[in-house]
Amino acid sequence: MEIQTQHEAGHCPICNGSHRHEPHWEAERIIVAEDDTSIANLIAYNLEQEGYRVTLAADGMEALRQLRKTPPDLLVLDLL
Repeated sequence: MEIQTQHEAGHCPICNGSHRHEPHWEAERIIVAEDDTSIANLIAYNLEQEGYRVTLAADGMEALRQLRKTPPDLLVLDLL
């Protein structure tokens, strides 16, 4: 499974089902920088279920590019 730059809202990484709602276009935007696809998708899924717009970055360099292009409201990092 590849990390997607834009995670599909409502797509459950566990059961592939569609749940609850899509984030509102005015919702706060969060970048999740995580190299493990399953963890990144799980984090994104849970944040989206709370109404946030989530963008995934596979590594720190991609997260930096996204930060510079469109600063998010929050950045979640995997520091290991």
